[in-house]
Formats: sequence, structure tokens, C-alpha cells
Amino acid sequence: MTTTRMIASLAILAGSLISAPSMATPLGLTLADQPDIVSIFIDTVYNAGTQSLTADGFASQLDYDSVLSPESISGGLFDLDATVDNAGNLIGGSISIFGTIANLGFNSGTLLTGALTAIGSDISGDGTLEFLFSVNGGDAAALFGDIGGIILAPTGFADAWDQDFSQMMTGRADTAAMAAPEPGILFLQGLGLLMLVMLRRRSIR
Repeated sequence: MTTTRMIASLAILAGSLISAPSMATPLGLTLADQPDIVSIFIDTVYNAGTQSLTADGFASQLDYDSVLSPESISGGLFDLDATVDNAGNLIGGSISIFGTIANLGFNSGTLLTGALTAIGSDISGDGTLEFLFSVNGGDAAALFGDIGGIILAPTGFADAWDQDFSQMMTGRADTAAMAAPEPGILFLQGLGLLMLVMLRRRSIR
């Protein structure tokens, strides 16, 4: 392997290691301040036998800019369903947030839907669970872009996916767009891509 190719590979590997989600550790999500849907009074239940994780509560408000006050959600519901194996790996799942916001013309009854793509956990505080999801529908989808994040706590999680856990009525979730990636991650990923392009051009010649 040439020195140039080695540098390119290491750069991409470093970027991937920094930015890739971990199943057993926190994702370390940095959510954007807006848009942010706040959901409250969430029941979180995990059944280790069926590997089923549910989180259900009430979607309360949508903060969609930094100027106006958050908009209240009428008939708001938060519904997260996931399959997580006993090693903490996400097998699949979905997020659905229902409700209407007349002031924004969000009247279909579905504010946001998405497919869960990653899960992380942090037991240093109150059993926080983090999720990434790909946005696939809802009246507010255009505000969120392609990828969103969820931070849910407390959940009753104690770092053991081979045991049942639950937390009733006290959970809160922030469902928000993802903030811009860290400059260091962008630099490493960009450097790796640039080096590979240079190598490809050289091989063509």
C-alpha cells in the first residue's frame, strides 16, 4: 500500500470512528435548537423476552424558530416502537408524532414520521436513550430535513438489555433536527474523499 493510499484510508477510518454510532455507548447527539418537538409524560417499556421497546406519551409543543414562541400541539401523541436485541443492537423501529398545529397549517393529524437507524444509551444520569432516524413523512417533515435525533429520559434503563425495564409517566423526549457536524469530522471525511479522488485520477492517467 502506498503512503498516499494509506493516508486516505486512515483519514476515512478516523472520520468513521468519530462519527459512527455505537450501540452500547452514547451517540453523543447534538440536536439543533429548532425545530424541536417536545413530548412529555412518556411511558417507556422494554420487554427483554420479545426485545420490544416502546415509548408513548404526549407531544406538547413545536419550537420551529428562534423568534416566535413555541406552537402548542393539539391532540399531540408521541409513539416510538423499536426492536432492540439483548446486546443493545437496534434491529428496526419507527417514530411517529401525531397532532395538529393550525397556525402553521399542519392539519393532517401527522406531524412527523421516521424510521429509526441508530440507538445509543447513557446510564451516567437517568438512563438516557438516544436515537437517530430518517425522516419519511408528516406535515413538519420539511422543517427537519432528512435526519433527525431523539433524546429520551428518564427511561429506567440500567445498562442491561437482557433485562426488562420501564419508567412510567415521567419521560420527556426532544425530537429535533441534527445540528451541523463537528468541523473536525467534516475535515477528516473531506480529506479522505479528496485523497481517493486524487488516487483515482492518477490511476486513470
